Amino acid sequence: MKIIVTVEGGEIVARWLGKLPEKITPALVVALNEYVMKLATHIRFQKLSGQVLHKRSGTLRDRGILPIFARQSGGLIWAGIGTNVEYARIHEFGGVTRPHLILPRWKKALHFTKDGKDIFAMKVHHPGSRIPARPYIRPSFEETESQLVAALEKAIDKATSKD
Repeated sequence: MKIIVTVEGGEIVARWLGKLPEKITPALVVALNEYVMKLATHIRFQKLSGQVLHKRSGTLRDRGILPIFARQSGGLIWAGIGTNVEYARIHEFGGVTRPHLILPRWKKALHFTKDGKDIFAMKVHHPGSRIPARPYIRPSFEETESQLVAALEKAIDKATSKD
């Protein structure tokens, strides 16, 4: 039996070659679930608390990192980290935003400062931005990968030692 663990996007995927004993699968699911909870915490309180991205609103850190608990399908057990924050992907991978119009939402005019002067405008034509990649999920997995391997090994040992 051989287990291969990979990261594909934000998903941790475990594949195995050979027949996996039935009692090992639940142990691997539990180990993966515990790991994705720890990984989500690591991302939130290490990477998104100033190490990679500086906190602005805190939305991505506070509500945008979601553990995806282990699921089974055929020869796979997978788990991952998801997000419900629109701008999370562009920070992880980088990209370009299109030119767009910015309009006030709750006030009659936009207000910002430029060169120390207050500017008021009814609309702003934003030229678009080139956002560099600031990965926070992939490096977090790399930093904690040894913990995952240890947890999976421990789960397998524990499940197989009950014979």
